[in-house]
Amino acid sequence: MIPNYLFVTLLNDKGIQILPGQDAKEIYKHRVIGGKVYGFGGNWHNQLGLIDSNKTILNPTLNPTLNNIVQISAGTYHSLYLDNEGDVWGVGSNSSGQLGLGNTVSRDTPAFIKDLDKIVQVSAGYNHSLCLDSRGRVWAFGSNVSGQLGLVDQNDRHNPTLIPSLTNIIEVAVGQHHSLCLDNQGRVWSFGNNGDGELGFRDRIDRIVPTLIPNFTNIVKVRAGGGSSLCLDNQGQVWAFGSNSSGQLGFDNDLGRDVPTLIPNLNNITEISVGAFHTLCLNNQGHVWGFGSNNFGESGSLANNIEDINLDAVYVFPNMIDGLNNIVQVSVGEFHSLCLDNQGRIWTFGHGEYGQLGLGNDQNRNIPTLIPNLMGVFQISAGYHYSLILK
Repeated sequence: MIPNYLFVTLLNDKGIQILPGQDAKEIYKHRVIGGKVYGFGGNWHNQLGLIDSNKTILNPTLNPTLNNIVQISAGTYHSLYLDNEGDVWGVGSNSSGQLGLGNTVSRDTPAFIKDLDKIVQVSAGYNHSLCLDSRGRVWAFGSNVSGQLGLVDQNDRHNPTLIPSLTNIIEVAVGQHHSLCLDNQGRVWSFGNNGDGELGFRDRIDRIVPTLIPNFTNIVKVRAGGGSSLCLDNQGQVWAFGSNSSGQLGFDNDLGRDVPTLIPNLNNITEISVGAFHTLCLNNQGHVWGFGSNNFGESGSLANNIEDINLDAVYVFPNMIDGLNNIVQVSVGEFHSLCLDNQGRIWTFGHGEYGQLGLGNDQNRNIPTLIPNLMGVFQISAGYHYSLILK
């Protein structure tokens, strides 16, 4: 048996941080060796990357062409995959060049993006993409109609293009038409559409170059949704700004915020995920809090007999979702949610019309439901009406 300290050494050599309580061997398997991709849900643009398939997929289905994948990102109609060599693969819609292949030809199987090297994170949105490399630089491609690529002009890019003004970045997040980047000083840079205040500048003016959000520090994670943004600080608190049309910012009304605002009654949070209309937050006890739209049970509120919080007159503070314990990851799609537990199992709920819940049918679920006969999962990503997992 290989001793644990050797895995620690190998991870340190690759610059992979090990957090307290994490098993170095498991982190090595997931982040260095990688796994295989499974997909389910709507596949109209071949965003699941399954050969000769453009229909709905009701059960988790293996992608036969991808191996040693360490990160997945499900967007609206396109997907990005990062392998253990730092190479990136894209599939699905390419109408704006969001696959970074030098053209606007869509792909039905994963295509290698040749202009990227030593990438450590990928993020797919509506029709643009960001990739972070090992030197802390950000590469952008796809639609730039609102300046979401951060490249001075508003022209689309069909090839990965370096954002020159960004350095020392440690995380990127892509929303519908805006982008967030976190630097190694805990500061957040935002750019793109700002019609709902999702850039955090106390105005509604778009930015076409990365701009530092003032007086906002100690951030450790950033997430971008449809027209909303969430940031997690080093005290386990969550800051929200942008659209709040369905209560997705976690306040007791539907008023948007154009400056980062602390969500009350959320503490010890370790993971966050925001979609177009709802949000999930995970705390350090493995419990999940949901808020926002709940038309299909995607916020888990019906499990607590709380009224649909997407109704015009009803907005509530974040509530803990019953039936979820020992959760280690959360991911929000358009109207569905995925939660991964510490046994490598997936709990899913919300809209299921296109099979995006992975339960073998097209039914909705308003309480968390375990995907049967599925173990060994170590990463989840919920897209528009589809889902990707790594196992």
